[in-house]
Amino acid sequence: APAVPLGSPARGPFEGDARPLDEMLDQMEVDGILRDDDGDELIEDDGDDLGEDMPSDDDDESTRPPTGAASTRASTPGQERPFRKAIESDDSVKKLEGHVDAVYCVATSIKGDVMTGGGDDRAWLYRGALLADGEPAPPPVCLEGHADSVTACGFSHAAAFAATGGYDGTVRLWDVATGALARTLEGPGDVEWLDWHPKGDVILAGACDGTIWMWLATSGACMRVFAGHDGAVLCGGFTSDGKRIVTGSADGSVRVWAPKKGACGHCFAPHPGGPPPAKATVMTQGAVACLAFHPTEPDLVLAGAEDGCAVVLHCKAKKIIARLEHAATSDADDAEPAASVVAVGFAANPDRWAATGAVDGGLKIWEFRADEPRCRAELAHGAAVVALEWHPRQPTVVSASADLKVRVWDARSGAAVAEYAGATDVPLCMTCAFAPAGGPSDGFVVTGGDDKVARVFSLPGPGAPPPPPPAEGRPGSRAVVESEATGLGLS
Repeated sequence: APAVPLGSPARGPFEGDARPLDEMLDQMEVDGILRDDDGDELIEDDGDDLGEDMPSDDDDESTRPPTGAASTRASTPGQERPFRKAIESDDSVKKLEGHVDAVYCVATSIKGDVMTGGGDDRAWLYRGALLADGEPAPPPVCLEGHADSVTACGFSHAAAFAATGGYDGTVRLWDVATGALARTLEGPGDVEWLDWHPKGDVILAGACDGTIWMWLATSGACMRVFAGHDGAVLCGGFTSDGKRIVTGSADGSVRVWAPKKGACGHCFAPHPGGPPPAKATVMTQGAVACLAFHPTEPDLVLAGAEDGCAVVLHCKAKKIIARLEHAATSDADDAEPAASVVAVGFAANPDRWAATGAVDGGLKIWEFRADEPRCRAELAHGAAVVALEWHPRQPTVVSASADLKVRVWDARSGAAVAEYAGATDVPLCMTCAFAPAGGPSDGFVVTGGDDKVARVFSLPGPGAPPPPPPAEGRPGSRAVVESEATGLGLS
């Protein structure tokens, strides 16, 4: 493993502006600083009055869900880990072994860099980790300075900056070229997640105190603080066009925000329980644990919740398009707890397909249109699904599970296209770096987990041989899946 350097290349923390936030926002020239590389606005006003449907603070308290739901933090250092086992085989092409505690987050850049964050209060930057064999790569850099676990990380759109967020309530920005600390951003509570604007150097972070913070990375200026959730903000980000922010919370709600105005345009409140109205499509109940944004239709958002359901939301129309009941619980007092949906994703092709993954080990493929949504395939891991991601050009989905496996699934047939092993303890995070079309490989999968290692797996390229059929009792497809001949409708 790379040695942790005695001295960090970090500079001192950024000294923020001490003026009141309202005064800063009034005087900030937002229009001038929010431009992408082509001169277009990053955060623009699309003409909607996004504040008109904002619920009043005087809403009936009896309809609100209980607050204070627990975060989905996956493990505690020193805690007994029943999944730990001796390694059977290691299919990874590279192991990144800088951490001395669990790896909580991983990220990749467009330049082939990898970043990880963990329970040892550190992050690691592996520049060029995904470059072809034989290409020189700089030595890994240990990014120190956080005073608690690093729970979120990510690269800016052009990979000039990297960001780490931690349970110490700070977001740290790093110069990728040198590994030096650019500045420290303070203000939120424990940072649950962060997200970069898809076209510019604007960083967004959600916190356990119910707030969302937005900064300009190049200066460290705080651009907006969004408040309104009654519980920890567990997930969120910019829509694919960067014009809206959507967040999900432990209070059970999903909120749509106007980044430029700082206003909440709509709140999708949790379903209060009881039988829904006739022919009504209702919201989920309980903490919203995960969100996904449609890659080509920015108004579509998919939210998964602890009641075992997910919903497809239309931000501009302020409507619930579809309810996907992955493992729903009835309202009966003696009902079994639902299998929380902890991972969701939209397919780009076909564009009306989605996937949900839950703690029951199930991975379901859905088709949602104007009529009733239907489950097209039920796929099974041997333990809880941790993460999933769709291929940007093909109807395949990649998933990681607490059964210590990463699998690539053909969503049309339900077959496992590839399976990877290597982890010796529960994976906690996963991301994919898909290669451009026409290359020898389809890209890479990077995972991290309780075994303190980040592993890189190479995705099969075009024409790769299929894996052997599953052995008896081995996880696989749990349902008969419609074939193309029975109307799958793929072009």
